[in-house]
Amino acid sequence: MIDFKELRKENTLLGVGPVTRAVTRTAIKMANKYNVPLLLIPSRRQVETEKLGGGYVWTTEEFSKTVKAYDTKKKVLMARDHGGPFQGSNEEKVPEHEAYERCFAINTLFFVS
Repeated sequence: MIDFKELRKENTLLGVGPVTRAVTRTAIKMANKYNVPLLLIPSRRQVETEKLGGGYVWTTEEFSKTVKAYDTKKKVLMARDHGGPFQGSNEEKVPEHEAYERCFAINTLFFVS
């Protein structure tokens, strides 16, 4: 596991949005090859739990498994960009309380997976 406080002392952190599967895998491979830390920062539209239809790139479950499989040197930190309510696909007409519930449930699943 990456010690984020120690990491910030000596490194500039690069955050990459996983806009395609190829970008995701390549970024992880480069972080491991050059021994540098990397943040992967998907939005909920890019990476979403299968229970809510998945993202346009990955489901949360696929994303987590792929990161763990490719990140052999533990250089990648999974983060979240645009993880708040009404940021997922098809949430325009969702009641506010449900949008918040989805947001918290999804982000918990994302970071625990």
